[in-house]
Order: sequence, then structure tokens, then C-alpha cells
Amino acid sequence: MEDFYITKKKAMNLNKVVSFVIMLGFSIVTNASFYLDENEFSGLQKQSEHGDATASYRLFEHFYWGLDDVESSQKWLELSVAQGSLDARLSFSSLCVNKIIVWNHDKAIAYLREVILKSDEQEAIIYAYNYLGDFYVDSNTELAIDYYLYGASFSNVISVSKIFDIYKGDESELYNQLYWSKRLLGFAKKGSAQAKYLNGLIAVLENKLSGRK
Repeated sequence: MEDFYITKKKAMNLNKVVSFVIMLGFSIVTNASFYLDENEFSGLQKQSEHGDATASYRLFEHFYWGLDDVESSQKWLELSVAQGSLDARLSFSSLCVNKIIVWNHDKAIAYLREVILKSDEQEAIIYAYNYLGDFYVDSNTELAIDYYLYGASFSNVISVSKIFDIYKGDESELYNQLYWSKRLLGFAKKGSAQAKYLNGLIAVLENKLSGRK
């Protein structure tokens, strides 16, 4: 199972899918390993001053995750972006879509498209597509679904849960509700509250659809 390393404070700021993933049985922990001691910080700072994007990004992680200091972290995130880091571009877009830093729609979308084109890491590309979906979910649902479908094709639980959330409760989309409920059930822990909820929902949907025949 994948861990989401976030603080309780940030967990409250992230969008609703995180709460949904928690209910599916994923663990959320605070990871102190992002914290840098004085010598580590000094060494990375020197590397950053010499244009090392990875070092700048690690300093961002130190402030953002290790110290829970969003304001101080932005300097290093923006520097890492300027130095060419794709990880920094992805993080910037994530923080924008979750309204944790100042909203910059156009810049974030441009960064996500750059990650999709240039990254050789499948997970990063999936998250880029998911964040693009998040940007459009309120204004263009069909386009958002298209973006989420990329991650869903690789069985990404967040992608699947986002599509489920779009169709949930829509009486004109019973077949899609049923399909994505079953897909999401595959990620839920057996016997968990979420598994029970999904099993109940599936039973209701199947009953409704059988009544249409």
C-alpha cells in the first residue's frame, strides 16, 4: 500500500479525494525524514546556489514537509522550477489545485503539460493528468474525465475515485456509477467501512438497473 506522507494540518487542506483514499484503508503519517539537520541544510544550500534543481527541491521538502512551513518553502520550490525540475513543476501545480499557494491556473497547467511531455516516470505523468482533471472538473466535466481516465487505465486509485465521484448520485449515469463503484471496490480493504458502503451502493444500483429491463 502507498503511504501519503502529509501532516494533519495539510490533510485538512487537500481536496476531498484524500479523505476518500483514507477511508479506503491507505495510511497517512507524518514523515520526519524530510527534515534536514544543519550540516545537510548548509550543503544543499550551496548546491542550490550553484544551480542544482534537485538540491533546491530537497530544501523545499525540508520546509514544506519537515517543518510544515508553507511560506518559507515557496522560495525553494520556485527556484527549483526555474532550475528545470519536473518534480517542482508537479508540486507547484498540486499546491495550486489544492489552494495551498496562490492560485496560478495558466502557469500550473503549462507545468503539468511539460511534465507529461518530458517525464520518464509513469507515476509523475499519472499525477499530472489527475491534476489537469482537477483544474477542469468544475468547468468541463468531460475533459476532466478524459484526464482521469489516463490514470484509471493504470489502476491508479485516485484517478478511479475521482471518476467515481463525478458519476456518484447521477441517476442518468447508473451504468457508469455501477462500473466505477466496482472498480473502486477493488481498492478498498475487505470489511472496511468504505467496502461496506460500496457493496451497498452496488446492490442498489444493480437493483435499479434490473428494474429497467
